[in-house]
Amino acid sequence: MAKRTRHADRAADWIALWSACCPPDLRHLETRDKQHGGEFQFARKLLGRQWRFDWCIPALKIAVEVDGGKKMAQWSPRLNRCVVVGHHNKDTDLERHNFAEMLGYHVFHFSPEMLSPAAVDVVVRLIRDKLNRS
Repeated sequence: MAKRTRHADRAADWIALWSACCPPDLRHLETRDKQHGGEFQFARKLLGRQWRFDWCIPALKIAVEVDGGKKMAQWSPRLNRCVVVGHHNKDTDLERHNFAEMLGYHVFHFSPEMLSPAAVDVVVRLIRDKLNRS
């Protein structure tokens, strides 16, 4: 995958990769992201926070974050694109990650350079493991 500069593009790269490489027997799983039902706000009910994952399967508590970038972007429905709204705060990312772990989410972090079928395979292995346990 080509290196991107905007976070929204990196998340879209993962979504496209998942769509292309997801095994047929896992396509029935409901995923949440900007393109499919909106990003999943995992801490809204419990903590009142609007933290989101780039992509997740809420039923299995598996999430993907495509890391990188020093600026935060927010979707603007009026402009129909992402706009930069501020600078990334590493401490906020760590706080969000810690609460996700506390709530039972397994969060995979990938850099844009790591987005490949091998990254999908790692996520698929955990999905299969969780499905086999239930």
